[in-house]
Amino acid sequence: MELSALEFNMSWYAKDVPALITAGDELFKRAGKPKWLSTANKIIEARKWEPSRKLIEPNLQSVLEQLGFFYFPKGRRPGPCFVFPLRDLGADAVTRAQVKPCYELMDTNTDKLCKYMLIGPKVTLGPNWLGNDKATIEQVIKQRRVVLVEGGFDLLACRLLCPQLPFLTPLKKSLSKEHETYLRMLGVKTLYLMFDNERAKEGRDRGAGNASMSIEQQRIKSMTTEVLLCPSEDASACLENLRKARELKALLESTLGG
Repeated sequence: MELSALEFNMSWYAKDVPALITAGDELFKRAGKPKWLSTANKIIEARKWEPSRKLIEPNLQSVLEQLGFFYFPKGRRPGPCFVFPLRDLGADAVTRAQVKPCYELMDTNTDKLCKYMLIGPKVTLGPNWLGNDKATIEQVIKQRRVVLVEGGFDLLACRLLCPQLPFLTPLKKSLSKEHETYLRMLGVKTLYLMFDNERAKEGRDRGAGNASMSIEQQRIKSMTTEVLLCPSEDASACLENLRKARELKALLESTLGG
């Protein structure tokens, strides 16, 4: 698909996320296919999660429907792509989303590839979060803990492996003051950070995710902050290997007794 980041941002779907969601629902309705199942199969294929399918399969429908993640098929723009809805604090309505195109999307000003796109107006209550659905917020309030990961597929992978634990992502490697305030409002006492565990770049002693977790652990004083080292470079990558997926599941479940 020949499409620039500017064209993407000027499109109807970038300005009207509810219309994009409705359009996706209509496409699946006409095709006679469950949206969650088509989405699950596409994600497993795109992220190479087939080795862990049997491990995550029992939770696929409930987790995908709770998060509202969906695949927008090819044949109509912006498809093919994955859509991750973002919610305002305490709101059910979705007006903003992160989109992962399944094709190259170039920023013609910088000649850089845009891996993800944020669309729709900025959230009006609270900072950007992915995964702050009502059920998860209730989990956070009840358990007074939360695990933060870096991206949407990492969030999905963790929830599929350990749905009894609340997960959120700020969609970046750090927390703003707004993010910290949001968590304090929910009564969080223990904050677990599990950002990407990627290799260090040349000249660095550790990867960006690990460096960021160390900084945040030292900076955040309003709650106990603990670092979880992902068994692979990120949670999504763990599901590419059944052994790594089981290691991640065990790591996440080990926090439930704390």
